[in-house]
Amino acid sequence: MKKKIVALILVVGMLSTLLVGCGGGTDSTSTAGSTGEGDSAEQTTEQDAGPEEAVSEELATKGDMEVLDIFINHSWYPMDTFTGIIPEAIKAEVGIDLNVTIASSSEQLGLMIASGDLPDLVFTDQELDRLSNERLTLSYDELEESYGADFSTVRPIAVDIARSYSEDGKYYTLLNNFSTADEWASLNAGAAGGAAMFYRKDLLEPLGIDGSEISSLEELYEVLATVKEAYPERTPFGLGGHWKFQGIEFAVGVEASQFNPDTGEYYYLASAPKYREFLEAANYMHRQGFVSAEQYAVENEADSHQFAFNDGNVFYNWYLSNNDLTKLQGGTEEIHPDAEWAILPFLGDSSKGFSVGWSGVFVSRNVSNPEAAAKLLSYLHSVEGRRTSMWGREGIDFTLDENDNPQFSEEFLAVREAGELDTLYNWRFNFGSTAVEEIIALSSGIDKDVLAAITTHNKGREIFPEVTLARPTSSSAEGVIFANLEELKRVHEAKIIFTDTDEEFNQAFDEFVGALEQTGVQEYNDYMTNAIKEVRDELGW
Repeated sequence: MKKKIVALILVVGMLSTLLVGCGGGTDSTSTAGSTGEGDSAEQTTEQDAGPEEAVSEELATKGDMEVLDIFINHSWYPMDTFTGIIPEAIKAEVGIDLNVTIASSSEQLGLMIASGDLPDLVFTDQELDRLSNERLTLSYDELEESYGADFSTVRPIAVDIARSYSEDGKYYTLLNNFSTADEWASLNAGAAGGAAMFYRKDLLEPLGIDGSEISSLEELYEVLATVKEAYPERTPFGLGGHWKFQGIEFAVGVEASQFNPDTGEYYYLASAPKYREFLEAANYMHRQGFVSAEQYAVENEADSHQFAFNDGNVFYNWYLSNNDLTKLQGGTEEIHPDAEWAILPFLGDSSKGFSVGWSGVFVSRNVSNPEAAAKLLSYLHSVEGRRTSMWGREGIDFTLDENDNPQFSEEFLAVREAGELDTLYNWRFNFGSTAVEEIIALSSGIDKDVLAAITTHNKGREIFPEVTLARPTSSSAEGVIFANLEELKRVHEAKIIFTDTDEEFNQAFDEFVGALEQTGVQEYNDYMTNAIKEVRDELGW
């Protein structure tokens, strides 16, 4: 398997060299990826060819590339060149290259907007309302009407979300990483990222406990009590830096209780109907000695992980992903080679999501080649383009089964397992792909027991993007109230959780509620409830 990965590294280098001297141009677009069908003889030929031959044959028919400048407003972005197996396949299809600049500071884009000096394309999750302005950028409506773009396969709700950022009813971007309620419901393997609980399978099995059968908080408490008695030198439940008690919070259903779609009522998290129940659960875990106040105080994730790596915890609260399970496993194995971590099934009844997507591409009003921008974005938002930018080349890196689900090649899975998807495939330019498509890319082919545990976290998932669209800007009066509420929550939550008697708990909780009321929690809740209704009415949802 290592030889295959090394071979792929060599392919990427060869592809970069090939680009320098290739000639010829084309406007044709294959529809095989869009329909799930195609010429079987051609697909067989591509599968028989190696990665380098399949792409180099396509590139040989292309002429000089059109080049667009793109500014990526994410200073952490891991890839600063449009190179790799996936970018080369995209370039072979559309004949367009990207000259990439990564943001060096959070203020950089704001200064560009103020000066009106924008590059051809901007990819960002910030300043969406300011950029949704015809003085600065071309609307996607205009790209279709004047420059040949085709966004006919884009879901209407994604267009609605984008329109909400402008004042003229047009849409100037489309956010990636968004999936509809129907798409989430159709996901039969995998789940959205979020807080999750992990457990040491090798430490539970000697106690006759199967962690995969834990199905409620009450059962979890019973197991933690057994663990505490069996392993007194360990803290039963570890709190992973930023994540702290969020796995318990999700299981109780605090976030799910923030918004009632039947009545339209919205609650700030610490005023939500289930919030006190969560605090009581966390306080119970403290009083029973299942958690450590010392570990709760650790904010740095890397420092917190050391408790888990060094046999300090039997359960651990972190982020839901196979990748993080692998990190947890690897970090512990360095010290305890026989250690085995697993993901605890979701203990809640259902979950709600408020995501509107992540980032979108804006096209500058001064773009050097609007037709090229229209062509690139049309492809990336087509079914074929979404699949290519996330999954690779159909017929080589994946094939579609009878249900249009991708079956990935051994090479793709080996690269993913080795943590080389960025450097070899470079899937970071998936500007039109959905959240579900990303989950499929990350979860297909992983261990069936791990995948089964992850999939439980998608149970009963509902999506309400109008909640996010209704949120106030940070500089508004309501935005200031929200920031103050968040600070109160940060200060008071630990004080409540780590009380030792019912009297102390009630006193600390009542003090917190009073502080929330004085800070304007009801005013914020009323604002959000009304704003959500306005968003729904405006967008016809």
